[in-house]
Amino acid sequence: MDPAPAPAPIGQPIYDPGYDMQQLQGTWEARWGGFVIRREIVGNKEQVAYYNAAGQLSRSHTADIEVAASGVGTTQTLRWSNLQSIVGPPATPGTSNGDYQFDVNGARMTEYHRSGPKTETIVWTRISGPPAPFAPESPL
Repeated sequence: MDPAPAPAPIGQPIYDPGYDMQQLQGTWEARWGGFVIRREIVGNKEQVAYYNAAGQLSRSHTADIEVAASGVGTTQTLRWSNLQSIVGPPATPGTSNGDYQFDVNGARMTEYHRSGPKTETIVWTRISGPPAPFAPESPL
């Protein structure tokens, strides 16, 4: 009989893609680049809409998403594919697939987009679809 696997060391995050995907579900809002962005995640699909300062829809898109382990601290990797423009200009060539690091802490999601030596951070606030009952919001 093989011995039981050793538990993860204290302080090391345990990666659970189902749990992490569950934490992403709902409607989120962020402010970035002069836009208010609203994002709705249902299952493994997202729809993202960008509103200008006058509150008018400037562009929107849909994409398939999945969560993967990142190996970087407590963040996970969000991968998107099949990005399709709904409103506004078509997707820029080469952007229909990609990934970035993220973490979710209750009603806050932070994305970390790396471009060369720079990292751009976008902070989202959950506006509907609370996290799972077994994942209370951290006091941090």
